[in-house]
Amino acid sequence: MRVLPPSVDAVVDRASWAPPPIFELIARTGAVSRAQLELTFNLGVGMIAVVPPERVDDALALAAARGVPAWVAGALRPGSGAVGLISDYSGVAASWR
Repeated sequence: MRVLPPSVDAVVDRASWAPPPIFELIARTGAVSRAQLELTFNLGVGMIAVVPPERVDDALALAAARGVPAWVAGALRPGSGAVGLISDYSGVAASWR
């Protein structure tokens, strides 16, 4: 959210990654909602880099060359500077509410 100009929204697709199992443990044992897990922990996404569409392959290749897991987590669109989450996680995380 902090890197977006006021005229751009980010749409993050939950289906693009699977949260690590530790978050299922936290959700279950602490009765923590998915919304709170997302807000507090980012559910395994350490950092998001915003790159132009034509440089995505270069960014992914650079991350892979350095042993850093990377994937396309979403897209940008005209908007009001908001971040939205779409889709659902796979596996156990799909049951979190």
